[in-house]
Amino acid sequence: MKTLAILAVVVAPSVVCAQYIGNPCGKAVPRGAPGHRPPAVCGFAGLDIGFGSFDVDADYEVVSGGVARTLRETSELRETYFAFSGGGNIEGFELEGRLGGTWIELRDDAFTEDPFQDGGGVLVGFGLRYGFSPAEFLRLGLGGQMEYSYTEGDTRVSDGVSVWKEDIELDLFRGQLFTGASLDLEAGRDLVFSPYAGAGLEFLSGELALDDWFSPFDDEVADIEEKRVGFIFGGLDMHIGRRARIGLEARTNFDGWLAQVSFGIRF
Repeated sequence: MKTLAILAVVVAPSVVCAQYIGNPCGKAVPRGAPGHRPPAVCGFAGLDIGFGSFDVDADYEVVSGGVARTLRETSELRETYFAFSGGGNIEGFELEGRLGGTWIELRDDAFTEDPFQDGGGVLVGFGLRYGFSPAEFLRLGLGGQMEYSYTEGDTRVSDGVSVWKEDIELDLFRGQLFTGASLDLEAGRDLVFSPYAGAGLEFLSGELALDDWFSPFDDEVADIEEKRVGFIFGGLDMHIGRRARIGLEARTNFDGWLAQVSFGIRF
């Protein structure tokens, strides 16, 4: 077995913005439903809860036999999260921000223990989308969003002889571009079902670093990138009455998946 260079056991609690996409044509209002024409301007807020698991390409700086080298592996990035969201809808344009909590793990068979476990941190994110209804019951849309997360915890580092504990930090940058279509099917006066599907591109870049107390610069020990950038997704929004929404969504890039549920209100 290869000499272990990095063992991460992260114990800090976390706050993060999730990677949930939502209806690409707009979450707040079912504009394609004839009986649910919304006002030109409205606000919305919600809560998203989900879990995802994706493969990422990781380059680890390790020590084997007393010699430093780069270990290139495919790691599994697991993330459990909740996120509060809020924004506004103006004639089909939606601007949204999110803030919540996450727990992240990196798993890799190359190490005797996972290189990053139980990680938590902070993340800010925002997104913009536009949806329009070219015909009754139908909407088309496109959008994009960006997120940044910072997590920290403890790690064990080996130089090939000794093992000691260090602080470790993980920075993740994510960007997504997506497009899709949605149907707005009225099941009654106070209920609209909005199934949607779409496709997009995701770009993820991360850096794992040791926090050096004696230097203004951190020691980078790993680079992380998305293994596949293309993905497809689909979901269902249920608009109840004039204000409430419940949503389900699933996504895959064929090297991983994500599933989540969301709750929202319009005001």
